[in-house]
Amino acid sequence: MAPLRQAGRLPAADDRTSREDLAVFLAGWRRHRAWAMREEPFLYDVRLVPLLARMEEHLTVLRLHAAVPAGAFLAEPWRAEAARHRLFLAFVAVIDSTKWLAGRARLRGRPRSLAEAFDLLIQAGALPPEQRRFYLGLARLRNGIAHEAVALPPRKVRALLRFHLPGLEAHAALLRRFSGV
Repeated sequence: MAPLRQAGRLPAADDRTSREDLAVFLAGWRRHRAWAMREEPFLYDVRLVPLLARMEEHLTVLRLHAAVPAGAFLAEPWRAEAARHRLFLAFVAVIDSTKWLAGRARLRGRPRSLAEAFDLLIQAGALPPEQRRFYLGLARLRNGIAHEAVALPPRKVRALLRFHLPGLEAHAALLRRFSGV
């Protein structure tokens, strides 16, 4: 599994992507790129619709949690857990969308981590460069939550929700633009 791109082209992103997660991600990355090259464009674009619907569902719930005053949010432990879960699912939807975007951009190369996938897409112009910090943080946090390496108290969940919600909404708007919805 030698990379197709030149070694050292991108700095190694230490986002704690596990080998298993990366293997699953790369299988989807290759599959979406192959679909994009051999399918009619409208068939490939239809694949974005369920992904966008899933992301919109998570954003709807996250907006409701973000609208709750801080005191009420912190007083109800279930709310922080629900928001953390929805954040994770929204992050996964964004990561899944990178596979679609990679196919659309006809990207060559193979990322060594989820964060590097975002870097490749930013360099290809498929994602806005000003959102780089958001995307790299999202990959790290997703990996931390997935492997329970990060304990998130309710106050931290609320801060993460407020920080990541605008970026998630911007990403959904980008995908909506591509889907024509």
